[in-house]
Amino acid sequence: MQMPSEVAHVVCAFNTFDEETPEGKITWYVEKGEGIEEYWKIQSRTEKQKEASCVALVYREGDTVVLGEVADEVLPNFMAPLLAKYGFDYVKWIVANPKR
Repeated sequence: MQMPSEVAHVVCAFNTFDEETPEGKITWYVEKGEGIEEYWKIQSRTEKQKEASCVALVYREGDTVVLGEVADEVLPNFMAPLLAKYGFDYVKWIVANPKR
């Protein structure tokens, strides 16, 4: 059984970019959330950005690890690392908000 923090680290390792952008190097990292229930936040920061932005929340629901509240603009960044690590049989649901 995978732990939410392990799944979050898989996604983050795939989404740290050394290429220069107008904002500098982009880094994703995992931070434990504060609250009654255990959850993890995937945060994004650039070299020039003072505050991190939340990319997604990761938590356990029964035997399932859930990646929720994923920012629409980075949704494709989740598929490659999850499918590469866990395979299609273990990535059960992908739900995205339709473009409005």
